[in-house]
Amino acid sequence: MGLFKRFTNVVASNLNELISRSEDPRKVLEQAILDMQEEQKKAQKKRLEVATLQKTTEKQLEAQRARAQDMERKAMAALKMGDEALARRALEEKEQAEAMVAELQHTADQQKGMVEELTESLKAMDGEVANFKKKRDELMARLTKAEMKQRQAETQTREPGKDHIGDTTAFDTFDRMVEKIEGKEAEVEAMRELAGEPGDTAEVDINKLLSSGKTDDALEALKRKMGKS
Repeated sequence: MGLFKRFTNVVASNLNELISRSEDPRKVLEQAILDMQEEQKKAQKKRLEVATLQKTTEKQLEAQRARAQDMERKAMAALKMGDEALARRALEEKEQAEAMVAELQHTADQQKGMVEELTESLKAMDGEVANFKKKRDELMARLTKAEMKQRQAETQTREPGKDHIGDTTAFDTFDRMVEKIEGKEAEVEAMRELAGEPGDTAEVDINKLLSSGKTDDALEALKRKMGKS
């Protein structure tokens, strides 16, 4: 199974798990992207590790090639000196170096292939994440639109007696302000009466006289008030 296939399987599994929890759709989408990005980081780290190993293998490969060439030169020099035994040992070491070259070349080729595969997978991941982000934005817009419609439907189905949009908040606030103002006016009036301010005493007396039924006294008090004015 390729890396990109594993990537899609992991993301799909995580997404299904999030959805099964019945969480907030926005959180589900955002977490899915975070999971994708986390898988990308893992793939990038893996590619770096393999690329580093490839570089190390290539250096070892070059060293063994150089060793094989050196052993061949030494074997030739030994033959020129007439030392076949030394030439034979040099050739044996050359064969060992060449065997290492073949083995290291195979390893380097595998590592190179892995780096290329990881690079292609990362490109595919980038495209997948970009597509998912685009889908996320579309789903977010649809979700927001659906929520707006839901709120509109809720306001239209509220109990009668409210305004045409089903919301009496403004009127309730206005009524509270009126009550507050009237309360403040009553408080000021009470303070003035308690302080015995001129001009208010006669009015208070009239109220007291009227409430007690003393009409004549109230009339006299009214005349006094009119004479003052």
